[in-house]
Amino acid sequence: MKTALKPFNTRQRHFKDGDVVRPADDLRPFTFADLLARGFVGDNKPEPKPSKGKAAG
Repeated sequence: MKTALKPFNTRQRHFKDGDVVRPADDLRPFTFADLLARGFVGDNKPEPKPSKGKAAG
């Protein structure tokens, strides 16, 4: 099981960030391998980097 890293549309559904994507899902016109290779599907979103803004206080 992978998650959507970027939003994308298929003929049946709109996948948003964080949605679960399975190889068994109807992903036409794409394939699961194609979405994985193009970075639309992956394990998890990377952790956001800490900002270099002012410290609270």
